[in-house]
Parts: sequence; C-alpha cells; structure tokens
Amino acid sequence: MSEFDTLIEEIELSSTSIKNSDYEKLLTDCNSNCHDYHIALYQECVILCKENKNEKFYVLNFLRKICSLNLISQSAKAPLQKILSCDKNEIITAEHFTKNELQLLNDFNLFEQNAELAARIADLAWTINRNKDAAKFAITNYIVSADSPYCMQHWYERINRLERALRISRLIKSSDSEEIIKNKLFEYINPDHALFIFTGVKRALEISLEFGFLDKVSAAERATIIADQAVKASSKLLILDCVTNLYEFSNKIFSNLAQDARRKLAEVHRKKAEVSPSSLVKAAFINQAILALQTCADSSKEVQQLKEEQVAYNLKTLEEMRHVSTQIDLNNCHQHATSIMTKKDINSAMLAFVEISPIVPVKELEKLAVEIANQNPISHLMEKRMINKAGKLVAIVPSLLPDKTNEACYQHSKFHYHVNYFGFIKPALDILMMEHHINIDSLQQFVDQSCIVPQTRRKQWIKAILFGLQGDFDTALHLLIPQLENGLRLLLEFHGESVWNVDNKTGLHSEKSLMQLLDMPTMIQLFGEDIVFHLKCLLTEKTGFNIRNEISHGLAEEAELSSQYAAYAWWLILKIVIDCSRPDFN
Repeated sequence: MSEFDTLIEEIELSSTSIKNSDYEKLLTDCNSNCHDYHIALYQECVILCKENKNEKFYVLNFLRKICSLNLISQSAKAPLQKILSCDKNEIITAEHFTKNELQLLNDFNLFEQNAELAARIADLAWTINRNKDAAKFAITNYIVSADSPYCMQHWYERINRLERALRISRLIKSSDSEEIIKNKLFEYINPDHALFIFTGVKRALEISLEFGFLDKVSAAERATIIADQAVKASSKLLILDCVTNLYEFSNKIFSNLAQDARRKLAEVHRKKAEVSPSSLVKAAFINQAILALQTCADSSKEVQQLKEEQVAYNLKTLEEMRHVSTQIDLNNCHQHATSIMTKKDINSAMLAFVEISPIVPVKELEKLAVEIANQNPISHLMEKRMINKAGKLVAIVPSLLPDKTNEACYQHSKFHYHVNYFGFIKPALDILMMEHHINIDSLQQFVDQSCIVPQTRRKQWIKAILFGLQGDFDTALHLLIPQLENGLRLLLEFHGESVWNVDNKTGLHSEKSLMQLLDMPTMIQLFGEDIVFHLKCLLTEKTGFNIRNEISHGLAEEAELSSQYAAYAWWLILKIVIDCSRPDFN
C-alpha cells in the first residue's frame, strides 16, 4: 500500500484522465530515467494530496508507483521489482495494482512520446496482463530509451534496457528485434565504434554468449584481443580492472587449456600493483598475480619473485600503518600506552585500560570504503563470495552501493583491529599485568556495579575477564560471549524492548538471538552506533568475524581465538562491562 492510499478517496481513472494530467510537462526537465521521474512525481503528489486535487493526484501516483520499480533485466519473469519500501524488494504482481490501474496499463500507447515511461508501462502490461501487443511496444521503446542522452552516458543503464528488450524478444520469438539488439550489443565489443565503452565489454559478451550471438571460443578470443589492446594503451586502474575481468572471462571458457590467459592475468595484476597508491593494495594485487601463476607450468621462479615483492610491500604497509590518522598518533602509541598506564593504582589502571584504544567511528570506515572503491571501482560493482576454510560458501558481500556500505566496513575494520591491538591494547595489557596483581577481589567492584552483569552471574564474568587478562582469549570468549548475550537481553528488557519471540500458535517463548538484540534501536541509544557496529562485526556478521556463531557451532580453531581480533573482542566486551558500571551510564 502506498503512503498516499489512505489520504484521498479513490476515484476511477480513464485515458482522458491521463491525457489531462500534464504529466509530460512535469517530466520534461528530468533525465530519461525512471528513478528521476519518481522523484518529480512524488514531489508533485505531495502537493496535490494537500490540495485535494483527486483526479490528477491519482494519475500521477499511478505513474509514480510504476517509476519506483527497479529494472532487473536478468529476470525474464519478474523484471520489475518493488522498491517503495526501503527495507526489502518485492516482486510486482497484479495484487500491487487496483483493477482500474490494471486496465490503465493497457493504454500504453498514450505514453509513446516518452520511451522510458512507455517501455515500463508496456512491460508491466505484458508481464501482468500478458498483452502481446504491449510486449512489442515495450521492445521498441526499450531500444529507443537505450539511445536516450542519459543512457548514452551510463552504459549500465543502456545495456539493462537492451537486455530486457532482448529477453522479451526471445519470449515472443521476435527475430527482427533480436537482430537489432544484437547489432547494438556488438557496438560494445568493437573498439573502433563511437559507442564502444570498455567497462561494458564483459557484460555485452556475457549476454551475446547467453543468447547465441557468439560461441564460447569466439567470445573468449574477442575478450582477449580487447584486453591485450587495453593493457598496452592504459595504466588506469579502472581500465585494468576491466582487463582483469576480461582475462578471467576468457580463462573460464578456455579452462585449463589457457595458461597464456593466466599469465596475462598475472601481468595485469602486477601492473595494477605498480599504479596503485597504497602498499596494502599493491600487496593484494601481487597476491592475485601469484594465484594466477601458480597453476601455470614452469612458473616457480616467477612466483618466488612475486612473493619477494609481496613481502616488500607488506613491510612497507606496516610502516605506512604507523602513519594512519586516528585519534592518537600511532608513531607514539607505545609511548602513549606507557604514559597512560604506569604508576597508577589498580582501579585507575583498569579504567585507563578500557579507554586505551580508540573506537574507530563507522563514518570513518564508510569514508575509507568509498575511497578504496573509487581507486578500484570495478571490483566493488560486483558481489563477492566468502568461502570458509572448509571450502563452503558462508557469505555474499553485495556490491558497494550508497545504502550498502556495512559489509565493506566490516572488511576494512580488520586493519584497525590489528593496529589498535598491537599499538595500544597489548602494550597496555603488558604494563597492567606487570605492575598489578589482579585477582577476583580486584575485579569485584567493577562487576558488582555493572548493570549488564546480573548478581547470579558475577563469578562467570570475573572468570572470563581474568582469563583474558592472562592472555587466554580462547577460554575467555567461550565464557564471556554467552554472558554478554544474556546481559544485553536483561538490559534491553529493562529499557522496554521485547527480547523474546512468541509462537502465535503455541504461545511458546524463545529468546531472540544476539544478532536480533544488536539490531534493536535501544542498543545505539545505550552504547552508540560505533560500539554496536564493532560488536556486530566481531561477533555476529558472516562478512565480519562471526566469533559468536563460530564458537557456538564448534567451528572456531585455536589460532582464531588467540588472534588479535579475538583479543580486541574480549577488550571491547570488558570496556562495555566497565562502562556499564559508571554512574553516568544511561
């Protein structure tokens, strides 16, 4: 249901209503793009709703709903998906439209002056009403829309419209339309053509291959030729990313017969390393080059040379890491830890210890994610698949979009945990344990006063904290994480949150998971978005470290739970315990 549906009494619309709505004037200054149309229509609908101009409102609201749909060109049966709600996509069906609106979809000829809108409406008439005339009309207008000034500047938008037109053509067996679209796709793989766009080559090849316009060998050969030309002509990361994708495309088709393609792929990764601004990124590209070469015959010397380069970049990375801008200059971090921790009584030392490491703000991680994506753009346009040590697919990192930066932030936070542990936490912990004899009595007051620790669980919390202070993070986290989950559940319940799931049929209660607890708005009110983010990254997110679930299911190995990341997780939980003992805690 639209946010406007309950505001104005619904009236029946007709073709005349559409003609009289002057929607063309409203869209005249917009790009030929439905998302831009949606914004303009939405703004006008708000005004019309306030003025109670019912008929025009309902026409524009009908068009607004259509323009709010996302074109999923790869999906033949559900090409337009609902994006009205920000939290989920829905496949559009007849249920999303009134009977009156379903009838209006068949009046697609009314929109022939606007190819972008006409294609959308005709596609819906075809998808929902199975109107074959609408299918033909949609094909024609998708092709015209693909040649609009907006799509000429945005290759992905252009190829999306062509792909959708192609899929409809195949469904209704329109060979003439297929031929037109095939020729347009070939423009993407002809470097001499005025419309050739390097970034669109791989997608054009994939579609051409899928629909039989090229056979596998021809597609792979074209990819290799274009990539070879680009390597000679360019040192830009954007182009080299495209080259990498083309060599990988070719390599998959030729399979084990194409050692030459893998050698070329290794050279591209090496060239990308040369032009990359960061030693950390350079080392990553060299690692990709090593992986490409390892399966090639007689490559041991080259691989060894690359490994030496990788070691050199890694050493340089460590030096660069000392100059990373944080709340404290990392060049002086050991000196800082010493000055903060020495010659303090035990209570003051414990309080200083949980403040010794800066909590990296989420905003800084988001900024870093976007900066790195801009340096290496194509790598961040596609989803990435995470494989665990058992070879199982455990997570999919989506493409980096403005509203989907969390997964990228989880990846970049690893660097900060590493630096903050070795730069701050470890030297501070060494001084704390060297200068003080910490036992149960030393921790009792902090645990007793902490509102996250129930009275009946205090001994378990103290044991877990002591194990961590002694460097046994493995045992500490096995004890500590379940107690943290219980403590957060009690704290959230105290603040009015529902922390139990209730089965509607049986009335049985089951506890909400730690992931669900961390998603509650009250968590951010209590601890701030930065600490909540890092708890998710360390404990519950598959694209982060997922320590809670790795422990719970017996998947975590000793090395993982003795790492700097496990140590950072233990320190962060200790910080929460002590923060919850402060008089000013919310």
